[in-house]
Amino acid sequence: MARQHGQVPFVTATNSGSLGDDLNNTSAVGVRIFTATERVTIDEVGCIFGDIANYPAATFAFKVAQRVFTFPAGVATKTDTTIPLFKSSFAAEGGSGATPILVGTIDSFTSANNLTNNIVVAGNVSVTTGKGNCLRAFTEVTLQKGDQLVFIITTTGGASKTGVFYASGYYSGKGLVEAQDVEST
Repeated sequence: MARQHGQVPFVTATNSGSLGDDLNNTSAVGVRIFTATERVTIDEVGCIFGDIANYPAATFAFKVAQRVFTFPAGVATKTDTTIPLFKSSFAAEGGSGATPILVGTIDSFTSANNLTNNIVVAGNVSVTTGKGNCLRAFTEVTLQKGDQLVFIITTTGGASKTGVFYASGYYSGKGLVEAQDVEST
C-alpha cells in the first residue's frame, strides 16, 4: 500500500433524520455502494452502529463485493466478486499478534483467519460490554478508478436498525493517469 499518498475513507452519509443505512434491507444490488475516484487499496471494511438504543440482532451479517468497472455497462451484479475478509488479529494493523502483510499478496492472511464465506457476522454485539458498536473485518484489495465496493446484507439486523457502512484504504499512486481516465478537450 502507498500510505505516503494519503488515506481515503468511504462512509455512509448520515443526517439528523438518519442514523445510517437500513439494516433490514437485503437488496441483491447492495445496500451501500462506494465508487473509487482513484486507484486505492482497501484494508478495512465495517459497519458502525450509531443508535445504541437499537442495536441489530446478533444474527446480522454482511459481505462486501468488488464491482469492476465495465463499459458498456451490463448487468452490474454479474461482475460482482465477494472480496476476501479476515479477522483483525492477523491484519497489517492487528497489533502484536499480527503477521506482516507481503505487499501484493494475501500470504499472511491465512485461511485459518479468513471469515467463513467472507461474511462479517455481528455475533454478540452489545453496548454493555463497552464494545460492540463497530463491526469490522480486514482485507487487502485494490480498486481501479471507477470500480465499486458493494455492501450486501446477508442476514438482516431487524426492523428500525441502522448502521454506517465504511471502508478505509490508501491511495495507490494518486494523480497518475489511469486506464479509465478520459481527458477533457
